Amino acid sequence: MAFCQWLTNDHTGTYRLPTEAEWEYACRAGSTTRWYFGDDVNDLDAHSWYRNNSLSGTKAVGQKRPNAFGLYDMYGNVRECCSDWSAQDYYGLSPIDDPGGPPSGTLHVVRGGAFYYQPEDIRSASRISLAPDYRNIGVGFRPARMCP
Repeated sequence: MAFCQWLTNDHTGTYRLPTEAEWEYACRAGSTTRWYFGDDVNDLDAHSWYRNNSLSGTKAVGQKRPNAFGLYDMYGNVRECCSDWSAQDYYGLSPIDDPGGPPSGTLHVVRGGAFYYQPEDIRSASRISLAPDYRNIGVGFRPARMCP
């Protein structure tokens, strides 16, 4: 969040972490399948760095195929922090359209999977929760630029 504030102060535009709903919308890029490119795990190598092809490390962004929105590395490489707090029961009670997450909590939602994940753990709907101060080579973020 400090990086988003720095971008906002020192560059054109306002930046923040995406909500979980925004992240999934950006990841799916209009798809309804397990991955934005379909349901065939054999196609995952062309779109993602994960346990089977990463050689146990992160990679420079943009080496795999993008989704239909032109976004790279939505799966694997590093998990991406969202602004939403995590709550087990929230989505059973939340609005259907663009839920913003619970107002408070102790863990943040993290999406996308990392380079050391198995294929079943990096699908579009996969999610985990981590403490805001958790640090790991497989955790990162993707700033979202707000529209004026």
